[in-house]
Amino acid sequence: MNDKTITLIKKIAALLLLVCFVLPLSRCTSKSEVQRQSDVTDSYTYAYVIAQEALQSNNFKTLSAVFVVFFVPAVCLSMKERPQAVICFFSSFAAAYVLYGWVFLFATSPEIGGILAILCWMILFGISCTTLCKIRRQSG
Repeated sequence: MNDKTITLIKKIAALLLLVCFVLPLSRCTSKSEVQRQSDVTDSYTYAYVIAQEALQSNNFKTLSAVFVVFFVPAVCLSMKERPQAVICFFSSFAAAYVLYGWVFLFATSPEIGGILAILCWMILFGISCTTLCKIRRQSG
């Protein structure tokens, strides 16, 4: 692949992550028995709701996690190739940890936003790895 194609893929992945900010990440289904009737209640996890609750409770740890997962790739697009690759590489580990919790660990089923966010980060991680290897070969 040439550099223009890789840049386009990174732009699309960053844009999709911004869209995932408002898409449901996961669904949690709970059952409650009231007078022998089972009521199934679905609740959805949205990143913007997580950010809003973190902002209201001054939970900057969660707020920074939301920022890293959904906004860092878009911010990195304005940087040069090397810092962009390094930041995306290390952000991938934090994003993987946080997304795993939001999408799989604390929910009963993943939703489109969570799956799409994970796929975008997998692509960005792969591109970052290949970019860093290419830079290393050129300098060494």
